[in-house]
Amino acid sequence: MNEKDRINGFDPNIGTTVCAISEKDSRKIDMQTRSAVRLLPDGRRVNTPTSLRVGEGAQTVFEFDHGLPRLEYEWSKTEAHKMAGRRGAEGAITLRVVDSKGTPVEGARVGATFWNWSGKDYHTSALTEESGLVELSGTSVSDVVFGITKSGYYTTHLRYWFSKRGFDCVKDGRWLPWNPVLEVTLKEVRHPIKMVEGGDAMNSRRIPRNEDVGYDFMLGDFVEPIGKGKHADMVLFLESQWSSSFVHTNRLAIRGVGGGGFVTLKKDAYSEMKTAYTAPATGYADELVYEYRRTTDMILLDNKLQEDEYLAFKSPARGGGNSSEAHFGVISLLNFGGGWVQFRYTCNPTPNDRKLEAEGLHP
Repeated sequence: MNEKDRINGFDPNIGTTVCAISEKDSRKIDMQTRSAVRLLPDGRRVNTPTSLRVGEGAQTVFEFDHGLPRLEYEWSKTEAHKMAGRRGAEGAITLRVVDSKGTPVEGARVGATFWNWSGKDYHTSALTEESGLVELSGTSVSDVVFGITKSGYYTTHLRYWFSKRGFDCVKDGRWLPWNPVLEVTLKEVRHPIKMVEGGDAMNSRRIPRNEDVGYDFMLGDFVEPIGKGKHADMVLFLESQWSSSFVHTNRLAIRGVGGGGFVTLKKDAYSEMKTAYTAPATGYADELVYEYRRTTDMILLDNKLQEDEYLAFKSPARGGGNSSEAHFGVISLLNFGGGWVQFRYTCNPTPNDRKLEAEGLHP
């Protein structure tokens, strides 16, 4: 099985499973965190993610406070762990799949792949029960990847690592913790709208250095004289000191116009829809500055917009309307170099409508 198929973890024609806890589930107080701990009727704890970082193969990894005993060294493994990494051990997880509001989703399908050597991966799929719970189990040398789909929802892809370096995570041929309950979100389709889209994720555009350059979101071009845009919704200012491909400093400032600005947000990298449903009402900065600086053998500074981040923006509406009217949208990609910029965006064409759910587009 190739890496791409393994990472996807399921047949795309298979649906998804969604799960959630009953309102009758018992609760107790964790005396260390003083927070409510949700329990299933059978007493198992429901674990929410402490991290949803993008890991190997661009797959989002579900991590939680598993409570396993630590080993002496961070990257060490027990003999049982080493054996499991060669021959495999039995692994199991139970998913509680909920929508963005925490409501259980019944009848979704989960397709999973348990990774093994020599192409002997184990594939399984199942529907969630009325309670929203679904259990997945199989032999694995390291991890399981799974996809969750259902009509009316955006697909979710996640990876869970059984193998945990630095922890005692294998006993009696089983990965520990055994069969934890993981809460996973399957974002529902609400009211997608036709957005104005622009920029180019594949190609860059050259712009002058050391001068303001405006960009028109509605017309999808830089303003005159560089392009055919008429109204600057965003102003870019690019500086570059270039000695060679390996010794240079590039600095990009982006500014809002007429009270507009930007908010940096984290993508929901696990989901087909990676942005929030609506743009923030407040908190917009009128300017953001990014810089990349390196020498021949070292990157000194890299504070570009990261792959797991996006910008929500607002820009003043045009046409002589109310001065308080604004357009809202998303910049999902922003990159730059010596004399060039590259970005991708969607913009809601209706003034003062903060909805970001794009029809057919998931930045």
